[in-house]
Amino acid sequence: MKKTFEKRGKRLLLAVLAAALFLPFLLSGCAVGESGEESGLSESGLSGTEAGESDKPSDNAEETEIEPMKTKRVILLAGQSNAVGHTLAKFLPDSAGKISPARVEEMKKGYPNIRMMFSTNPFQSAPWENTQFEPVTFGLGLKSANVTFGPEVGMAEYLNKAFPGEEFYIIKCASSGASLYGGWNPNMVSKHTNLCRQMTEFVKTALAELEKDGSRAEIIAFCWMQGESDSDWGEPFYNDPKLSGYEGLFKKLVEKLEAEFSDFLPEKGLAVIQAGISTYWKKATEINAAKKAFTEKRENSYFFQTYDLTWNLENNDNAHYDSAAMVTLGNRFGECIEKALS
Repeated sequence: MKKTFEKRGKRLLLAVLAAALFLPFLLSGCAVGESGEESGLSESGLSGTEAGESDKPSDNAEETEIEPMKTKRVILLAGQSNAVGHTLAKFLPDSAGKISPARVEEMKKGYPNIRMMFSTNPFQSAPWENTQFEPVTFGLGLKSANVTFGPEVGMAEYLNKAFPGEEFYIIKCASSGASLYGGWNPNMVSKHTNLCRQMTEFVKTALAELEKDGSRAEIIAFCWMQGESDSDWGEPFYNDPKLSGYEGLFKKLVEKLEAEFSDFLPEKGLAVIQAGISTYWKKATEINAAKKAFTEKRENSYFFQTYDLTWNLENNDNAHYDSAAMVTLGNRFGECIEKALS
């Protein structure tokens, strides 16, 4: 019995000694947890993240702003030879004082903010086109030894003054002698003579060029200088209900362009601008009446007469406007574009 108590006493003594040895460590662990120094708790009882310390934005953090996409305003110019540009630039300095030397010099230098890409006479013996937009000046349109120009020069002059420093991009597709009933007919089957199809493909290429830098191209206007060939038809198709007349065919052409380029049109739609043809042509009155009728039936459409513009003072070329008249023709297109943008 005595030995049994001795053994128990020894075991008790060992237990007390063990407890004495480990008690400081146990008390130390509790103290760390309560202070929060090792557990990551702040004095408020919240962790650093909960207290908003690690989530607080740095004063040096850079804020990035997304720049709005740049819109490039595009003008389509189409038609036949007076759109191609058969007018001789050499006559401008002698144009009876209608165009000042300073204006002529400005046109020669070109307009860096008004640029043009063109394709002319694509199915003829001397087709010509450029593959990059270049400043509007003389000599862009007719592939000839003589320096000629079309409505784009007067158009650029007007837009440069009306919208100083602003950019415009002209895409010109025109073919000499091409009628609406023939080459420009949107129902034409042959791809070798279909100017509507050729223009559509060329415009798509030009728009892709404009959007290479991430910009958005927007076609604001379609300028039409055509009708001379159609006015010479022996059997005037424009009065034939089966063919819808000049007005009807032109409406189909516009609708074709609107369908092809619907993604590139502004909210208010495509502005359609038609110039009249000169009295040199047999059925000028009928053609111009059809153009005017189209304008009266369609919103955002414009038509202007050209009866006051001369075509018989230079070079014995009655089919094409004189140099000063061609500049005025372009100015009037520009004026209508300004109205469309207002």
